[in-house]
Amino acid sequence: MVDHIFAGFDTGSITLMFLAWQVSKPENSDWQQQLCCEVARLDTLDSRTLDKQPVLHAVIMESLRLHAPVGGNQVRISPSNRTVLLQHPDNISTEIPPGTRIHAQAWSLHRNPAVFPEPDSWNPDRWLSSSSSQILEMNRWFWAFGSGSRMCAGTNLAMIEQKSVTAAVWRAYKTELVDGEAMVQNMGFIGGPLGKDGIYLTVRLTVVEV
Repeated sequence: MVDHIFAGFDTGSITLMFLAWQVSKPENSDWQQQLCCEVARLDTLDSRTLDKQPVLHAVIMESLRLHAPVGGNQVRISPSNRTVLLQHPDNISTEIPPGTRIHAQAWSLHRNPAVFPEPDSWNPDRWLSSSSSQILEMNRWFWAFGSGSRMCAGTNLAMIEQKSVTAAVWRAYKTELVDGEAMVQNMGFIGGPLGKDGIYLTVRLTVVEV
């Protein structure tokens, strides 16, 4: 447990920072209101309860999609004993020779407009109102934690951490963006905000009246 927490403290904090930035923007005030209303009525913040909250899940998934904390190239090697046939949606196929070094990145996968319409927009509704087949396809392209045998071993822990923190904050406070100018995502392997003069994000907290 401890090694998982220490391994993911930076990527988890990156996601939560971008989530707070998006939720606190004036243009996303409706989403903040929906989030606050959803988590305010919860009697407990245990994992089973949190996993049943659709707005909470959508807000986190959309933040991970648009601001993947590990957005850079992740390397894979094709099988050494056979050629892999890659089939494209337009019925064009590509042969990948054995032992080929392949790079994939969440940043590009998450911005496929055929899967994520208006991909540069933060829109949690895509995880709520899309058809079951569309959500299945979005999940197939979702790569915030990688995939396969080398994907993030702490995926489930990371999701429940982010849901717990998000629910705890927005059931107690409303947030207002004060300064988010420095929230420009670093395009390296780890995609945290660039920051400016040691400051990344400033929000104003207002206690929610019970």
